[in-house]
Amino acid sequence: MALLFFSFVGPLFYPHGVDQIDLSRQLLPPSLEYPFGTDELGQNELVQMMVGGQLPILGGFVTALLASAVGVVAGLLASFSSPALDNVIMRVTDTIFGIPQVVPVFFIEAVLGASAMSLY
Repeated sequence: MALLFFSFVGPLFYPHGVDQIDLSRQLLPPSLEYPFGTDELGQNELVQMMVGGQLPILGGFVTALLASAVGVVAGLLASFSSPALDNVIMRVTDTIFGIPQVVPVFFIEAVLGASAMSLY
């Protein structure tokens, strides 16, 4: 909960914008005004961390939601259909679980190209 609050609600109450560039405040050390200091462009590191946490949290939430939906549909089909379809669904599920998780990631990266967006 704290991470959700930090990433999504925190930037709303912080006075420094995520895209605010102030070259006069480059590489400042941590202070009360800038708790994590500033970067080479004078941007507040705390706000950068707050906004940077949003995409991974949303990606994980959407992935879990999609996986749950697919699992529920497959389970309902397997339970309310014929035993033959149940066996097919089980063999497909066993095959998916038998593939190491890195192999599909390599395939997706090869097809979509290496970028942060291809992971979500």
